[in-house]
Amino acid sequence: MDDASYKRLLNHRRIMHDLLIGFIAPRRPAGWAGALDFGSLRELPTENITDELRRRLGDVVWSIDRRADDGGVHTLHVVIEHQSDVDYSMPLRFLNYTSLLYQRLYRDRTRWSKGDTADPVLQVVVYNGDSRWDAPETLAGLVAGLEQDGPAHLALSYEVVDLVALKRDDLPRPNLLTWVAEVEQSVHAGALPERVRELGEWLAAEGEPGLTTTFDLWLGAMGRKWGVELPSIREYEEASAVLAEKIDRWGAEILEQGIEQGIKQGTEQGIEQGIEQGLLESIREVLELRFGVGAAEPSATHLQAIGGDVQRLKQLHRAAIQAPDLDAFRRLLGAAD
Repeated sequence: MDDASYKRLLNHRRIMHDLLIGFIAPRRPAGWAGALDFGSLRELPTENITDELRRRLGDVVWSIDRRADDGGVHTLHVVIEHQSDVDYSMPLRFLNYTSLLYQRLYRDRTRWSKGDTADPVLQVVVYNGDSRWDAPETLAGLVAGLEQDGPAHLALSYEVVDLVALKRDDLPRPNLLTWVAEVEQSVHAGALPERVRELGEWLAAEGEPGLTTTFDLWLGAMGRKWGVELPSIREYEEASAVLAEKIDRWGAEILEQGIEQGIKQGTEQGIEQGIEQGLLESIREVLELRFGVGAAEPSATHLQAIGGDVQRLKQLHRAAIQAPDLDAFRRLLGAAD
């Protein structure tokens, strides 16, 4: 649904810079980022992209010059693929992308001599799906019977930037992709309006119309996914207010659904007990929507022990919506005893 808006984001030089500096460099040896010449950062020239390559290659391909250990300059090509669902064939897809890219880059080299080398290719998945990315991240991890039948090593691998799974304390700052990750993580959370306001303030201060337009389109696509029409990020105060209202409505809808379900159950087990069960289910659903699958499990026993105090469960339901993180909710849960 939001693939086109993400592709536009990843086609922006500033986003690409922040991706490499903030998310890829920490996984590389010291000095890796310092060797990159960001002044040379460029999209792959169109003459290097055939119709077949354009159809089958990843979302975005960038090139950047990098100082080599021998004092020379090499070109690093970066293939970026946006995914909203886990693709378990990703190593094979990247193998195909790399092969097609090399064929095109070296189409005029009819003969290779000893000592000739090819430019390195860095492959990155930017993922924003609901579940954790658990596809093999190497070709070796996908090939069956490798130890007995295959080559000793299959070196092809790729990097995964899982925007939803990244821990907030680990996110680099200031970094535009961090804002993207925080917006993704703040859906169904009270922090979402604040994140949008911060982003709008930063874009206004930067004064980059093209970047603002890119985020406008991305945030508009995200809003449609959430079921809300957002004003322009240029009107960030208004956009923040619209989201705050939407979040309150989400919470009310989840609560209402839980109580209705509880009343249905109440025909068999008593209305009060049914409403209590509906509230407990609603709290669990909010916690898992905000903080991930399994987030409610450590609190389940504690919640059950509260008993039939419906008013207290309603207070905890609102706390589940508004708490800044899971630890804060657990502290509130402890104080509710």
